[in-house]
Amino acid sequence: MSLRRAIPHSGRGSPPGASAVGQEVAAPLPQALRIDRLPPEQRSLLAQAEAGVKNGEDAAARDAYLALLSGVTDGAARLEIEDRLGALSVAVAVSRLPMAGKIAYVIQKGDSTSSIARRFGVTQEYLLRANGLADPNHIVVGRDLRVLDKPAFAITVSKKEKTLTVTLGGQFFKRYTVSVGRADDTPEGMFVIGNRLVHPSWWRADGSEIPYGHPDNILGTRWLSLTAAGTTPRIKGYGIHGTWDDGAVGVSSSAGCIRMRNADVEELHLLAPSGTPVVIAP
Repeated sequence: MSLRRAIPHSGRGSPPGASAVGQEVAAPLPQALRIDRLPPEQRSLLAQAEAGVKNGEDAAARDAYLALLSGVTDGAARLEIEDRLGALSVAVAVSRLPMAGKIAYVIQKGDSTSSIARRFGVTQEYLLRANGLADPNHIVVGRDLRVLDKPAFAITVSKKEKTLTVTLGGQFFKRYTVSVGRADDTPEGMFVIGNRLVHPSWWRADGSEIPYGHPDNILGTRWLSLTAAGTTPRIKGYGIHGTWDDGAVGVSSSAGCIRMRNADVEELHLLAPSGTPVVIAP
């Protein structure tokens, strides 16, 4: 499966009711990495990674980029490698391709997609998408699945850099550009993901509900609530959500929540189950 494999999503910045569910958008081909920034001993890993991408061997390419990243100290080169890793990480994880931490599982009598997802600590949506299952209520006993086994996803948000970085087992997975509070009112500390909603309603300060699809609903296509953990003061009403205005991403523009492009928050929602740790740093 190639790096150019795209996960279907509901479109970037589409208004409610005008999304393109199931549309596949080709990822751009990687730009030339500035190999002059890499010492000679790392160039062979780069060559392996680029050959893997060229030949559609995404799993091998990702492994090579991960090995390369572990030894690269130059900041600009690391950013370029991480950008490539992000696209590959999602393509490999949300598929039947081999990957560290991914195992085979044969559907047993009495199983359901929700029970299998709980057993392995993944979202039901991930299980379906990774295995090409169209109907969560129809599975076949004896079918072989590929699933990450209790993946240790973790999220770090940098308010200064306006980025949200996902790691898996302590290794870089993918980085997204986000928006944070316009008045530095995005809370800092340790949190976990709580409720995860598809097509969320938005509640005004006066308690009135603005349903999904209404032009005044600002939450985009997904909502992941944040629950304070450890010694972090308790909060209410904060979360990670989408937006219909892609131009507002990458700046301090929200009322305190973390905003992502709809396509990006849909990926995060697919990957990160409730309980995923989130650190919000200055």
